[in-house]
Amino acid sequence: ASGHETVLRLVLGLVLGLVLGLVLGLVLGLVLGLVLGLVLGLVLGLVLGLVLGLVLGLVLGLVLGLVLGLVLGLVLGLVLGLVLGLVLGLVLGLVLGLALGLVLGLVLGLVLGLVLGLALGLVLGLAPRPAPTARGWDP
Repeated sequence: ASGHETVLRLVLGLVLGLVLGLVLGLVLGLVLGLVLGLVLGLVLGLVLGLVLGLVLGLVLGLVLGLVLGLVLGLVLGLVLGLVLGLVLGLVLGLVLGLALGLVLGLVLGLVLGLVLGLALGLVLGLAPRPAPTARGWDP
């Protein structure tokens, strides 16, 4: 193989690698992003929900306790606070988790896809070709 053919095959391999890398990166990024987003969202949602629930429960409990009596107010406040906190926490956690997961997934997917695509493109671009013969191509 001549020097020009090798350079041409190297350039074709790099271009093919970049295209494959971007496609693989976007697909891997979206999949990883959704999975990481849902997992992070649920974990963050539960943690935020419990924390917000306890804080809101204590605050609401003390306020309601002054009006309705300490025992009834604390019980109602804790129940309302936990419910509101879990709902708010799950919503915030899912939103934050999906956002973080999509960003992390896209970054990881693009990096992995580009590395895999470039490697595959270079291997395909530099793979030995069969030599022509008088009867056609020699297998």
